[in-house]
Amino acid sequence: MKMAMALVLCAAGAVRAESKIARVVVYPDRATVTRTQTVSCAAKAVEFGHLPPSIEPRSLRAASSNGPVPVVELQTRVRDTAFTAQAAEVEKQLRKLELQQRELDDRTARAQAQLQKSDALDSITTQQLSRELAAPGIDPKAWSLALANTAATRDAAAKILVDLRATQRELTRKRDELEQKQSRLGDAASKTETYARVELSCEGQATVELSYLVGNAGWTPSYEARANESANAVELTLIGQVTQRTGEDWNGAQLALSTAVPRQDATPPELVTLRVYSDERKAPQIVLVRRDVAQEHAQSGAANGPAGAPQMAATDMGLSVQLTAQEPLDIPGDGTPTSVEVGTVKLAGTFAWKVMPSQLPYVLRVADLVNAAPFPLLAGPVNLFRKGSFAGATLMERVPQGGRFQMGFGLEENVKVKRLVLDELKADTGFISKGKRYEFGYAFVLTNSSARELSVDLSEHIPVSELDDVKVELGEKTTPGFSLAKDDGIVTWPVKLAPGAEQRVELRFTVEVPSSYNTDRL
Repeated sequence: MKMAMALVLCAAGAVRAESKIARVVVYPDRATVTRTQTVSCAAKAVEFGHLPPSIEPRSLRAASSNGPVPVVELQTRVRDTAFTAQAAEVEKQLRKLELQQRELDDRTARAQAQLQKSDALDSITTQQLSRELAAPGIDPKAWSLALANTAATRDAAAKILVDLRATQRELTRKRDELEQKQSRLGDAASKTETYARVELSCEGQATVELSYLVGNAGWTPSYEARANESANAVELTLIGQVTQRTGEDWNGAQLALSTAVPRQDATPPELVTLRVYSDERKAPQIVLVRRDVAQEHAQSGAANGPAGAPQMAATDMGLSVQLTAQEPLDIPGDGTPTSVEVGTVKLAGTFAWKVMPSQLPYVLRVADLVNAAPFPLLAGPVNLFRKGSFAGATLMERVPQGGRFQMGFGLEENVKVKRLVLDELKADTGFISKGKRYEFGYAFVLTNSSARELSVDLSEHIPVSELDDVKVELGEKTTPGFSLAKDDGIVTWPVKLAPGAEQRVELRFTVEVPSSYNTDRL
């Protein structure tokens, strides 16, 4: 009789029927599994068996389609075999290898004893032959035969040892593979099993749901970005790789990928008492230092609405988004990765050639984009494609809905970039002010060896003063036509490069500092 058609009365009076995994919500570090089964309320209790060992007991929740919310009791039982048939088979093979190893050890010991015996016999034969060589009437044929037999016995034992060592290497390889497989199976190799008893208070029939959190499960995002420069857009495909080693297969389950991370501590911080006090200290000398800060340009903004038709429906959960598959999926419980295509969105953007010589002396194709997808973009690897060809790979940081970000699509090898240091001077500003003046000058030379005209945005940064008495000013000899972002000190020139042409851009600026400041670290 099939289990799905049968109801079993357990010893504790509960009915156990085969439950079905109906829904799974996978987080980056765990998953919530929901099982269902329909039973008669006359049983007063129903048992959900064969729950994975990695279950979080405090997460157990039950619901009934008929009657009040039922009470759940969790029990753990010891098994004779591993939790899953696959893990039990691995354990069986390991035991078989252990028996083979014992037999191999015995054969190796016998072969080593035989080799030692042959060596001892050869030594005795050689000593006896040395004594009889001095005596008359020696039989050369008999001694030759004795020496040949001794050598044959030693060679046979040595050959057996060589073969046994080869067998040992093969056994070690198989054992390592099985142990790695057992490790990948995780809790599926455990010899414990969890049961949940759900108390019912209803009449007729009821569909009972049991949900719980499990570890050893999660998903990671990866992306494929395809540049469509003619349409000023990037087609971004999100692929979720789901891996779980819980031991239970999620067959035919409605799968949802969540962007929430349950492991993050949601407890609000505690405010402590602020105290004001003072102590006498020697006034410190002001030390002026350089602070090189990577400016973050990806800013969150208003979402522009869906830009495409994801294959998984996006549901806003407040602080996160759930991406639900349209069709039931099968996810094996042995750690085998399963790729799930979330969908492709079309992101509007602008493309430009950009270079930052102080950071990287190459001209890159860069797209300025806005995340108009109905979900945030989680951090993950991105494969980049441009003009139908693979352009490289990069890592994407988390981008919120509506957030701005940049994506590079390869470099222009026909444009060479040089950065030259013209001035890095220090001088006194005068007898009255007694300050220090630093002058900096740099030149950037761009050479276009291609047969087409290019427009390149060249960007460099100058210091941004956080002190009122420290002045930073651009020099008069700075090449005109630039734009200056005062907040981050980035100077940008649009440079036109004709085929085979060379353009030179100069950046000059000064830093004036009071003499009371220590500028050794500037």
